[in-house]
Amino acid sequence: MRQKQFRWYGAWGIINVLISTYIFCLLFLFWNIEAWETPCVRTINVWLVVYLALQGFQLVRTIAVMWTWKKARDPSETQIKIELFYGVWIFLLEACWLVYGNTFIYSDEIKDCHNHNSIFGWDVGSERVTTLVLIIYGYFLLAGILFFILFYIGLYFGYKSYTQFDQEALLN
Repeated sequence: MRQKQFRWYGAWGIINVLISTYIFCLLFLFWNIEAWETPCVRTINVWLVVYLALQGFQLVRTIAVMWTWKKARDPSETQIKIELFYGVWIFLLEACWLVYGNTFIYSDEIKDCHNHNSIFGWDVGSERVTTLVLIIYGYFLLAGILFFILFYIGLYFGYKSYTQFDQEALLN
């Protein structure tokens, strides 16, 4: 069971690293003064920078859970606590950030935004499409996260009542 969990979170960590690397490279292409002077590029870049930070937090979560499954005596209870902490703070921030991204990505200002990277010849449209894909990906991810949060809350309370029942049986 530990190896299976470790592999699962390892694969999830690789996905986070790949997404983060792509966002970082895209931001690197549009990280010049001229691009930041264009309001639509600045809006997309700020959204992507914060999303990159959220991906970093997701990676920290993944590493923490992997470490838990490798070292902890009772990894399931520790994992539940980690997931609840991240469910309350990081996933909530990510959900808010996705909703904020949804407020500007369809605006005419962003649709009509044009700024070319002179080195590679990329248009800011690639950033817009990336933002749109990440928002859609985020909605699917949040639906899955909501399911897991509810599952882990039920699991946590079930585990607590089970251990409390065992303790009461031992005392009698």
